[in-house]
Formats: sequence, structure tokens, C-alpha cells
Amino acid sequence: MAGVTEGSSCAIWGLGAIGLATALACKDAGAKRIIAIDTNPDKFDFAKKFGCNEFLNPKDLKIPVQQYFQDQGGLDYTFECVGGNQMVTLRAAFESLAPWGTCIFSGVTKAHVELSIKPNMFLDGRTIRGSTYGGLKSRTGVQNLVEKF
Repeated sequence: MAGVTEGSSCAIWGLGAIGLATALACKDAGAKRIIAIDTNPDKFDFAKKFGCNEFLNPKDLKIPVQQYFQDQGGLDYTFECVGGNQMVTLRAAFESLAPWGTCIFSGVTKAHVELSIKPNMFLDGRTIRGSTYGGLKSRTGVQNLVEKF
């Protein structure tokens, strides 16, 4: 769905089942940096088994996580897999992108919640897209994932 390319940088917010599946997909696509982001560092060792090779608890930073990544030049792909009322993490994921980067959100959100983004962030090609089942068709794609697992 995201089109992750070999050698790219990816960051994943949330290390539940969706986040770990996303890490595995990034690994399979050949991403060089797969950054696990979660406020529960106990999940980091398990995430390593799914291909994550960098780990970050945003609470350990003295600056916003998006500024941390922008200071490094931004990321190619970001994935918001927290779910619930995740507008803060979704905005952080989007604002962490390098120009022409892609942000995918897959968590279910409340319908009444709105996301505020500065329009100029889209002018250099950044995109944001939603995804269910990673863009797979539920009848066939989910079965393929189960077989792979």
C-alpha cells in the first residue's frame, strides 16, 4: 500500500499487532531503517523480531518527535498504528516525513475528531493515506497474511 522501497527509512508509531505487521512488511520490502516508536519500551525487544532496528520512546525526547526526525532530514515512510484518538500521533507521523514522503494511518479513529495540518506541508509532495488490511482485499489478502504468519 505505501510502496516502501529498498533502502528507505520507515517509522512506526504503535507496536501492537498492526504495528508489528507493518514492521514485517517494511522488512520484507528491504527498508534500511525501521524505527519502532512507542511509549512502552517493554515492547522493543519483541519488535526487534519483526525487523525493527531502531527504537524510540517519544517521552525520552526533549523536543517533539517530528522535530527530532526533521533535524535528521525526515523519513521516507511513516505509519501511525496507535488507533483510538490518535490525532497527536498521526500529526507527528505526517510532520516527520521528508519531502515526497508518505504517511499511512491504519488505526480506527473517532468520526468527530479532526486533524489540523499546515497546507504547505503538502506542497513538496508529502502524502497521507488511510489503510485497512494494509490495502489488501479482505477475502484473499488476510488469508495470505495468516498463511505467512
